[in-house]
Amino acid sequence: MKINAQSKFFIAAIVFVMLNFTESKSNIDSLLIVVESKPKSEQIPYINSLVGNLSSLSANDKDKLYEVLFQKANESGDKYNIARALSNYGYHLTFIDKYHEAIDTILKAQQIFHQLNRKIEEAFTYSQLALAYQRLSDFDKAIEYNLKINTIIPQDTIQSYLKNINKFKDNEKDSISRIVRIYAIMLTDFGLLHYELQDMRSAREKFDECLTIARLQNDANRIASSLSNLAMVERDEKNLDLATDLYLEALENAVKAGNKSYEASIVNNLGNVYSQMQQHHKSLEYYQKALDINLALNRRLGVIMVRLNIAKVQVDLKNFQQALELSKSSYDTAVSIGSLNFMSNGADLLSLIYDSLGNYKEALKFNRLSKQYSDSLNLHLYNENVSKLQTQLEFDRQETRIQLLSAENKQKESKFNSLLISIVLIALLAILLWNRYHAISKLANLVKKKNEELEQKNGILEQNSIKLKQLNETKDKFFSIIAHDIRNPLSVIIGISSMVKDKQIEFDVVEYDELNSEILNSAINLNDLLQNLLLWSLSQRDLISFNPEKIYLKGLVDNIFSLFKLNASHKHIKMNLQITEGLKIFADLNMISTILRNLISNAIKYSQLNSEIKIEAYETQDTATIEIIDYGVGMTEEQINSILNKEKSYSAPGTLNETGTGLGLILVFELLSYHNGKLEIKSRLNEGTAFILKFPKKIEKLIS
Repeated sequence: MKINAQSKFFIAAIVFVMLNFTESKSNIDSLLIVVESKPKSEQIPYINSLVGNLSSLSANDKDKLYEVLFQKANESGDKYNIARALSNYGYHLTFIDKYHEAIDTILKAQQIFHQLNRKIEEAFTYSQLALAYQRLSDFDKAIEYNLKINTIIPQDTIQSYLKNINKFKDNEKDSISRIVRIYAIMLTDFGLLHYELQDMRSAREKFDECLTIARLQNDANRIASSLSNLAMVERDEKNLDLATDLYLEALENAVKAGNKSYEASIVNNLGNVYSQMQQHHKSLEYYQKALDINLALNRRLGVIMVRLNIAKVQVDLKNFQQALELSKSSYDTAVSIGSLNFMSNGADLLSLIYDSLGNYKEALKFNRLSKQYSDSLNLHLYNENVSKLQTQLEFDRQETRIQLLSAENKQKESKFNSLLISIVLIALLAILLWNRYHAISKLANLVKKKNEELEQKNGILEQNSIKLKQLNETKDKFFSIIAHDIRNPLSVIIGISSMVKDKQIEFDVVEYDELNSEILNSAINLNDLLQNLLLWSLSQRDLISFNPEKIYLKGLVDNIFSLFKLNASHKHIKMNLQITEGLKIFADLNMISTILRNLISNAIKYSQLNSEIKIEAYETQDTATIEIIDYGVGMTEEQINSILNKEKSYSAPGTLNETGTGLGLILVFELLSYHNGKLEIKSRLNEGTAFILKFPKKIEKLIS
């Protein structure tokens, strides 16, 4: 049987796809041919299915594919296709470290999905935004967007889907799988957030749950990601053998999925683990694999990172010349692309190498460069602008002075020459004097203009001086709190840790539990203080934005409860939530979360051991009410009046001698004022306290 040309083309295309597009240039060319061969109605869905799964493509080739996607989405005029293209492209930008561009792109997708009432897709964009902000270390924003997901997809619904996944019809499973995938991404983000906050136990729980879901869905990419995250936790916990096994299993799944980006990251992490285990030749083997993949993918930052890792191993092996060449190359590349972080790391490593080689002059030079790169860019830019302004002012003054002196000299010369001119040249002299008068008049106007410019610039400098003074006053107040209230919990942690490390005293189990309790309480107090200081700082500078929306209260409180699970269990406190499913409140998500966190934290702080904390919520015609009730130490009428009258910040030791600054209650009042809300307190000494929050159903306050 003969095969015509068109049939040959389709056979070649199918073979190409089966080979997983192993050559980069033929990849993109052949992909575009396959795209164009499909009916127009299938082209956009086909490209969307490809962009997230072709890790073998270089960044440039992926950009070309996205160009075609945007072109065809815009030609179709379909808002859903445009939004999905924006969402995929924003996710791609996140993984090539273009975080701000990624956020702008994903926000555009979110707005379109919101207009189209596509809740699942909108929830996915919130997850993407949370990841981007987490990469930027903006954890407040990351938490805010993760909480928004739970308002769209309640956690109870997800658990029900997971239990009954096999009972759904085939045409329903695709939608359910997408919802579960978004939930898994949210779990991963929460796990990474716990990891950043050094809560390894909670991080491990989230990553384990993600791994279970990934294996149920047979998702090799997600399996590799979850195993890699678990390995990261074990590595930080110094369980290096277990971390190695997890990374190797993750690598198998990344290779199975054909995800070169994951593969590069995992082999680099294996190099790090073997380096920690002092198995330098093994670490060099994996670093070289990571370097080869990053070079093939044209990931310049990845290349810099791996070369610096190799250089560190060469330093450990005393191969200083090889380490020097790698570090210098990485440093130069970092400088060329303006990566301040790698410039600092490279300079620091070069300083160490030159010191080991006895070249102390170069060592000192790069040590200074490393410190220089660590300085605040904002301060540097401010000083540079002030310096430029001062230089410009001095230049203007000198220019004016030169012009005045020049005019004065010419005037003197004119007068001297006029004495020598005969009576015959009187007419000419008159003309000359007129010209000089006109020139002086112009010069006077110029001087006046320059003086006005100087006065204007001096006014700007005075305004800047006032602003700096105000900032310094705020800073002094901020540091006074830090000096007093951060030092105490840190002193407890350092003191107890030193005693345990140096084995100065033999402790029994009970004493160890008591010491652990003191360390935990100090760490909790320190974390709460830092969160409240951040919000207080923003409020002092009027940087808090107010964005009220309808919020499912039960889902919100469930999430906040999970954050205090460890604190409550330490005191054996039962957390009792009595909120009707579906009860909504109209409030700013970030602000209401902060209010509830502070009040629940206070309830735990002042609760007795083996007691209970209840949260009840109900609504009337005009208001929504939330009550936080504890059975702790209680308060006197005098203490209640002092808090409600806001005479001063109020704080007292907790039942385990926990300390605080009183900033939490100050923030509660400030954030309530945005909602036109009210706080009532009912308490009996030694019986407990009820904090009652009342929110109007319609907020009449203008949103600026």
